Amino acid sequence: EVLKGVEKMAVALSNPVNCGSIERYVSLMKKHPLFEGISDEEISRISQGFDFIVIPKDNFIVSKGDKADYVIFLAQGKVKYLKRHYEVNKEKIIWILSAPEVLGLEAATSKEGIYNFDIVSLTQVTIIKIPWKLFKEVFDSDPHLRENLYHFLSEKINNLMDDMANMTFYNITERLVILLYNILSEELGSSMETYEGEYELPRELSLQDIASIIGSVREVVARAMASLERGKVLRRTRKKLYINVPKLRERYYTYTLYNRAS
Repeated sequence: EVLKGVEKMAVALSNPVNCGSIERYVSLMKKHPLFEGISDEEISRISQGFDFIVIPKDNFIVSKGDKADYVIFLAQGKVKYLKRHYEVNKEKIIWILSAPEVLGLEAATSKEGIYNFDIVSLTQVTIIKIPWKLFKEVFDSDPHLRENLYHFLSEKINNLMDDMANMTFYNITERLVILLYNILSEELGSSMETYEGEYELPRELSLQDIASIIGSVREVVARAMASLERGKVLRRTRKKLYINVPKLRERYYTYTLYNRAS
């Protein structure tokens, strides 16, 4: 049975976290754009009130309809945001996010204060749960957090608009290239633009997952993957995906610059 909700996760897990890990992840949290510039006093106040939890792969972190009582900081691992259509037994992946990241802030700041999507772990993840009441108290007292929050939510809206534009202007192969480029950019960071050779990606996403993200179906994505394989942009094994980073960069800029110019 799939566990639902962070509270059930906490009960189910017996994975202790040592003080060194907590300190390391708090330091990571301080560097995130949402918390950047916040005083050490306020960070200490937050750290005294949060919960620190390790969640296995393929488990719900939150479910649609859950009350957004916490701000969740993803300290380690990857997650996917899902929209489920139970009447036709289908799911749509909205986003793939990698640590360090803040999850579900859109729900916590909404008028309803509930999640209208699921968040599921793609890998084992480590999260920090900050009670919304505590977060709001710090928000009211620290101008840096107020400014950071506005920028954070604006960026989320811009990213959503970019995703919508991708669905309009790019074909399936182009969308696949953009998705792979974005995933690799999260993995490689600033070295994405200079990396040479192949980079190994775990097969965390199925063809169906990828199809859901880029707005297609499994069979069409399989053909697009085969096309990129023939073009030496990638090669596949049963468990791994190997990306030729220079060739992927070339395809990405060819597609995106062409569409911007036109």
